[in-house]
Amino acid sequence: MRVYGASDIGLVRKENQDAFIIGEGKNFAYAVVCDGMGGANGGAVASDIAADIVAKRISVAEKSSDLKFVLLSAIDAANISVYEKSKEIDTLEGMGTTIVAAVVRDGTLYLAHAGDSRAYLFNGTELEQITRDHSVVQELLESGELTPDQAQTYPNRNLITRALGVAPMLEADYTEYFLPKDYSVLLCTDGVTNLVDGNELAAFMEKPLDEAVDGIIALAVERGGTDNATAVVIRGNTMEGRVNG
Repeated sequence: MRVYGASDIGLVRKENQDAFIIGEGKNFAYAVVCDGMGGANGGAVASDIAADIVAKRISVAEKSSDLKFVLLSAIDAANISVYEKSKEIDTLEGMGTTIVAAVVRDGTLYLAHAGDSRAYLFNGTELEQITRDHSVVQELLESGELTPDQAQTYPNRNLITRALGVAPMLEADYTEYFLPKDYSVLLCTDGVTNLVDGNELAAFMEKPLDEAVDGIIALAVERGGTDNATAVVIRGNTMEGRVNG
C-alpha cells in the first residue's frame, strides 16, 4: 500500500488554503484533506488546524479496534478547536474548512467527511464518487431544480451546507467500504473537481501513483487554476504493480 498527495495554489488565489497530511504503515494508510474558507488568512488557519488534529489522532490509532470512533472523535475535536480559535481572534471570525479523512487497513476503507471535498473509489476499471457533497448545488440536483449541466455553471456552486469549525457541533458523514483487490482511493478538493471531470479522473487513476496525482493537479491548473487544487491517492500494492506493468 502506498499513499501520495500534492497541492497547488493555482493561478488566481493569493494563498493556498488547502491542507493535506498523509501517512502509511505496513497494512495501514491514511489521508486527511481540507479546503479552508473565511477571511484573509482564516481559511489557511482552519485547514491547517483541522488537518493536524485529525491526522495526529489517526496516526496513533493504527491498531485501534474502533476506527469509526477514532475518525469521528478526531473531527469533533478539530471542529471545537477551529471554532474556539475563530472566537478568540477577530480576524479569524467565521473561518471554517471542509474535511475528508480516509483510513485503509486490512482491505477496508474507513471514511468521514463534511463539505464538498470528495472521495472516489477506483476498482481498476471504474471510478465511483463515494461521498455526497454537502452543498447547495447538491441539494438542488437532488430536488430536481438543477440538471447536471446547469450545476456546472450555477453561480453559487461554491456554497456548502456543512463545514468544520463554523458551529460548536458538526455532524460528519461516515461510511466503510470493503476494497476490491485492485483499488485506488482518491481524495480531492473542489479546485480539482470543478475543472477535471470524472472520466478524466478515472483515466489518471490508471497511471503510476505519483504521475496520477501530479497529472490531476497539473490539469486543474492548466484549465485556469481558479482555486487551490489538492489531490491524494491511497493505492493497494496489487494495483500499483498492475499500472506499472
